[in-house]
Amino acid sequence: MTPADGCRVKLSDEAKQDVRDLNPLDGSDEAERRRKEFAMEVVKVTRRIEAHPWEGTPLREDGPIPGLGDLRKIPFDPWKASQPDYRLVYLLDPDGPEPKVAKVVAIGLRRNQVVYTVAASRRHS
Repeated sequence: MTPADGCRVKLSDEAKQDVRDLNPLDGSDEAERRRKEFAMEVVKVTRRIEAHPWEGTPLREDGPIPGLGDLRKIPFDPWKASQPDYRLVYLLDPDGPEPKVAKVVAIGLRRNQVVYTVAASRRHS
């Protein structure tokens, strides 16, 4: 796949809201800085997907949360390199050797499977 016919990444409205909700603003400079850092990290992940749509690890259909088998995840964290806390969950469309669009379904915390539960609910709504 060449950059000219590469995969376009689309964030759902819910995924955009996830970015805002994960780092709420409270009027402080620190909150604004953290929000910008987080948003920039999300942009970096989406650029990786544009270049390599299959980079994300496929989720298991037979995992603890059913209905996720066609989704992929990429771990990330703007504040630590090892054992990142966040996941970006996306769907390739069409699924196959030449996806045209990667639809970001959810962005959230891995802890307690939160992001996967959210992704599943959005897939079935």
